[in-house]
Amino acid sequence: MKFDVRDKQFDITFVNNWTREAYQQMLEATDDLVALPDEADEIGSDDDLDTRGRLKAMREIQKRQRALVRKIAETRTAMVRELLETNGYEYDEKWWSRKTDADDMNDFVLGCLQKDVKREGDAKKKRRSTGTDS
Repeated sequence: MKFDVRDKQFDITFVNNWTREAYQQMLEATDDLVALPDEADEIGSDDDLDTRGRLKAMREIQKRQRALVRKIAETRTAMVRELLETNGYEYDEKWWSRKTDADDMNDFVLGCLQKDVKREGDAKKKRRSTGTDS
């Protein structure tokens, strides 16, 4: 299946299990990141913490936030690299880091992951419409 990313096109025919697992890990890290504001709200309303305790807890949340953002970015880059290299393309770090944004990379990875699901779903529809589904 062909995917357009900015001024380039990539024909991706193979998505390995590692990429699928890495995507799940990225989703889990994203969920953890999204939960941090609620944790910050809880700290702000915790009457058992003094000012120093609140500041320490908030610094810990900020530290986890930076680590999660870094993990998500690293995982995204690793998945793009894996998809490209397992399909015969060279990963151009300069192009991906300077000519694309996170949405471009996310769309590319998700599209590649969904390509088999879409194709499989289309095949089932064809079999049903022709009466060849078992």
